[in-house]
Amino acid sequence: MQTNNTAKKVVIVGAGISSLASAVLLSAKGYKVVVLESSKTYGGKIGLLTLGGATFDTGPSLCTDAATIDDIYTSAGLNPRDYWSYLPTSEITRYFWQDDFSYIMPAGRAQIERSIVRSFNVNIKNLSKYYARIDSAYQKSIPVYLDRQPSLLSTISPRGVRAFAALTPFLIQYLHTRNVNKLQDPKLVQLFDRFATYSGSNPYIAPAVTALAGALELNYGAYYPIGGMRSIVEGFYNAAKKLGAEFVFNSPVSSIQSLKGRVAALITKQGLIKANYVLYGGDVAYLPSLLN
Repeated sequence: MQTNNTAKKVVIVGAGISSLASAVLLSAKGYKVVVLESSKTYGGKIGLLTLGGATFDTGPSLCTDAATIDDIYTSAGLNPRDYWSYLPTSEITRYFWQDDFSYIMPAGRAQIERSIVRSFNVNIKNLSKYYARIDSAYQKSIPVYLDRQPSLLSTISPRGVRAFAALTPFLIQYLHTRNVNKLQDPKLVQLFDRFATYSGSNPYIAPAVTALAGALELNYGAYYPIGGMRSIVEGFYNAAKKLGAEFVFNSPVSSIQSLKGRVAALITKQGLIKANYVLYGGDVAYLPSLLN
């Protein structure tokens, strides 16, 4: 599985889940990978809190795409079950309102549609159409925007044009506005407004395309990682270490510079670190202040 990239050094800034997955894949291809993390541990937002013998996930609490996590391991020549395991769940989320109304969302599109019609004031045809349009836009976007880096050629191809046409209605409206128009019931609108929070967005000012974040859980269900969400990043960390990746904690990056010969340099409290490539996995809002 390894290639002739052994002389190439990649420095990854940040040790969140995307950085950890990248460390696994790059190490498997023979790159020398160094991960710099400003905090004392890995995982980013997927943290863990232990109190009185009980453990709690402190970040994301829902796993919706176990197959993609498995694919990262198999692409690196590893057995996923050596690093993490999971079970499908019979329910996805529970919602509670201040007036004591509550709703449990089951797993599976047909089950969700039936339960929503029983619990909220919505027409089944309108709900099914809402669902279908989200799923269609998501499925058409996968090969153009998600499974590969978008390019001019891919976006103007017939497949790209179809994907953009499916996405257009979601790009010209705010998520909340679209939900009000399509779903009407105020509580159901709140429920579907939640999908903007996948990206930390405000549904009142975020484009309706943020609704696509919920396509996986709405259509295909959710999973419980054995050991909690933290087990996902623990598995990636252990796999990356096994493949030779080096992790340096308590090491914030203060500057990323370009040197001669297409070599990058990073300034840390340990000093100057040179690399052939830099992969930035931190908060994008801070990136401009680091570039020189």
